[in-house]
Amino acid sequence: DAADLKKYGLDTPVFALHVVSANKDQLTKLGSVRAFDGSLYAQTEGDSKVHLVSSSWDSLLSKLPADFRDTKLYHGAMTTEFDQIKVSGKNAYEFSRKDGLYQMKDATEPVDQKAVRAWLEQIKALRGAAFIETPKSGFKPETTISLKGEGVDYALQVAPDRDHPQQFEVTSTDLPGGLKSRVLASPRALDSILLKPEAFFDSKSPFRFDPGQVSIVRIKDGGETKETKVDPAKPDDLIQAIANLAVVRYLGVSPAREKKFSSRLSLLKSDGSLVFDMAWGDAVVEKSEAGVESRVIPVKTSLSKQIVGVPEKLIAAIAGKGR
Repeated sequence: DAADLKKYGLDTPVFALHVVSANKDQLTKLGSVRAFDGSLYAQTEGDSKVHLVSSSWDSLLSKLPADFRDTKLYHGAMTTEFDQIKVSGKNAYEFSRKDGLYQMKDATEPVDQKAVRAWLEQIKALRGAAFIETPKSGFKPETTISLKGEGVDYALQVAPDRDHPQQFEVTSTDLPGGLKSRVLASPRALDSILLKPEAFFDSKSPFRFDPGQVSIVRIKDGGETKETKVDPAKPDDLIQAIANLAVVRYLGVSPAREKKFSSRLSLLKSDGSLVFDMAWGDAVVEKSEAGVESRVIPVKTSLSKQIVGVPEKLIAAIAGKGR
């Protein structure tokens, strides 16, 4: 029971928390003096007792009104399914959903359903760092993502921040005012949102053949052709190594480039009919933004429309097994 409130800093409280409900009206004050361990002194109006409370009250009550604004850009149900998806701008593509599966318009490769759903989960979970209090006029989205489903018509727009090159301005139809508010977002926050079309391709599909059908392996490398018979009922290291390949780059459709590929491997049935075929050329050197070099081999398979990139060491290992 405190007789001298000044001792606890409650004569000039640093915070006052007023909580009102239908059945209660309570005012609690926090003193301007701290205890030896950093704790604060508090007193509720109408109660003569002074209580020692956690120092976390200070950070909680120091929040500004802006700290309570929800920067989440999607406010719909996380379980919502979308029937039409359209991405316009720098990288443009469209999806439609039929029988629970997403198909990409004009796609050259089969779509990885898990990749599409993971991307949609990232869009639903996207948050900005903070609201832009006084947005400038002339907002021009570099990318717009539209999601439509039963009772849902959602749009997300992204544009580079003109004043801060390392940040983006983002808005959505679920923010206050419907596209009138904007939040800041870092490139890292948008890395899983601003994807290219090939991010949704099934990286295993160019090499998804049935090893159990293969009876003959024919490989042409260095001007020599070698043919080997295998037992479809027994595991073969070479065939398994090919079946385990996955795409690391999509290099586009280029018949002229494919003609220059000097190495070829064909997997045939016992009657000579084709199960799988792949041809490859010289390594392509690529540099990341950090300047790190990587070498990939351009490969064209009978199961893919595109020329795809595969790590050089994997193709070298396959060529070695073929010899």
